[in-house]
Amino acid sequence: MKNIKLEKGYIHQLKETTKQLNRYFQEILRQNGVSITSDQWELVKCIGEQEGINQREIAGITFKDPASVTRIIDILEKSGAVKRESIAEDRRSYALYLTDTGKSLIRKITPLEKEIRSKGVKGIKKHDQDKLTEILSKIHKNIS
Repeated sequence: MKNIKLEKGYIHQLKETTKQLNRYFQEILRQNGVSITSDQWELVKCIGEQEGINQREIAGITFKDPASVTRIIDILEKSGAVKRESIAEDRRSYALYLTDTGKSLIRKITPLEKEIRSKGVKGIKKHDQDKLTEILSKIHKNIS
């Protein structure tokens, strides 16, 4: 790698690492007969962890813009993984729930995701993993 200034280097590394993780994740899913994108998986996982969450809350948790979340939810609903239920006190919001199909995705993808995470940190000491998380959190906080 060429001598790159830190200002450009770490941002580039973060982007490239994220892209590579997404490509690898998609490949593993494809090999296991799962046709869902990493963005769709992120929302399925979020809904699975907090059944009844609404789209605005998901956008905040996932750092995605509300329009993108709506598009992804539309796709997930058409595929039968997610269902929307009206919220009586807010007609513009919907509570989101996983269907049996969505729950099946959770059961199938979660172990694959764990394997991918393990492979990604292979050879990296726990202390260094914790430090990386701490550093990324500080960078995020600094620019928020």
